[in-house]
Amino acid sequence: MKTHRKLPYSWTVFLAYWLLSLTTYAQEEPIKKKNRINYSYKPLTLNLSEDGSAYVRFIIWNQLWLRTNNLSGDADLRVTPSIRRARILAFAQISPRFLVLSHFGMNSESAAGLDPLGENTNVSLFFHGVWGEYKLTNSLYAGVGLHYWNGLSRLTSQSTLNFMTLDAPIFNWAQLGLSDQFARHLGAYAKGTVGRAHYRVSLNDALSNTLDVTRPTPVEGAARYAGRRLAVDSLGLDENGLVFQGYFNYNFLDQESYKLPYFVGTYLGSKKIFNLGFGFFHHRGGTVTGNSSRTFEFYDVNHFAVDAFYDAPIGGKGAAINALLAYYNYDFGPNYVKSAANPARTIATGNLFYAQLGYLLPGEGKQDRLMPYVTYANGNPEAYEANSQVFKLGLNYFMNGHNSKLTLEYQNSQTPTGGETTSASDILTLQLHVFL
Repeated sequence: MKTHRKLPYSWTVFLAYWLLSLTTYAQEEPIKKKNRINYSYKPLTLNLSEDGSAYVRFIIWNQLWLRTNNLSGDADLRVTPSIRRARILAFAQISPRFLVLSHFGMNSESAAGLDPLGENTNVSLFFHGVWGEYKLTNSLYAGVGLHYWNGLSRLTSQSTLNFMTLDAPIFNWAQLGLSDQFARHLGAYAKGTVGRAHYRVSLNDALSNTLDVTRPTPVEGAARYAGRRLAVDSLGLDENGLVFQGYFNYNFLDQESYKLPYFVGTYLGSKKIFNLGFGFFHHRGGTVTGNSSRTFEFYDVNHFAVDAFYDAPIGGKGAAINALLAYYNYDFGPNYVKSAANPARTIATGNLFYAQLGYLLPGEGKQDRLMPYVTYANGNPEAYEANSQVFKLGLNYFMNGHNSKLTLEYQNSQTPTGGETTSASDILTLQLHVFL
């Protein structure tokens, strides 16, 4: 006899209460500004000089999830808590010409990864970024280290502090774990602003122990990301180690800040932004195919992307709109499909289109604001006849802007499995996000 899936009573009460609270809020008149408590946020900054030109800035943020299993499956319904991100970032403007940054934290930890005494070496605590930067001219800055000055697209350098959506679509970090460590490369970069145009380019050293390293020896007709490792192991040559990438955009309206590499997800109506951008990624001999006689053929990895971003107030009552369109052309070599960290197999040789739209409901200030949104991604991986599709519908409740917010998101994914068939997945996620 088939059993009915039931949500544990405690989770039912919690989720129902949260949804009821948002529904009730949306039906009530906005709280008058004069009756609100002032929760203004001041950055955590330590001045190193009397005039404040030399300083250290600290940023701390946590993202905590409650997530269901696949709602379209036959298994009993479960809700799993996890720590999506726990991060600490500090950067110091030691002088007007020199900046140093360190970024440390963990990702996607659930109860399965915990240890009774906290001694589990598998917990993903590591440095996400460590770099130093020097100002050469007003329009040219150069730096070196483990950095996030990524190429390809706006979303490839997306900040995790101020998403408009629950999280990134993940395919925006197509190279994650292939040529980089968690979307950060080790190398040198240059960046700057000329008028209303911004540029960033970098030359980096690629990983050799990629996510594909655990897969069997490469086969004919299907590339795998093991080009550098196999070139060294089999040919004794290390010619496949350099990665070159860049991104360029133009600010038509308000100018964005490029002091740090992180692109803002939404300004919640505080700025009027319209940017067009394009970018590229190149890794010589990054992937490889092979045969039973261990004869290998190497392929250059070349990606290209264009995007348009609009985020601005609309009307005169505090509302704002957020829209992003992006097109990605991924070329990893023949029939490549990433082996891990690849939702709905969207990271693959082929084309991908992504769109997002959000609307900040009318209101005053940053407190008690609602922002529904929708996103859609459609990719056509070369290795499959069916397309990859991901649809998301969400709601942000900004308790105090991006410093404190709740996000509820429904996600439907269609993953190609062979021929024209796909497998469906429906997931509901609730996130608490706090940053200082």
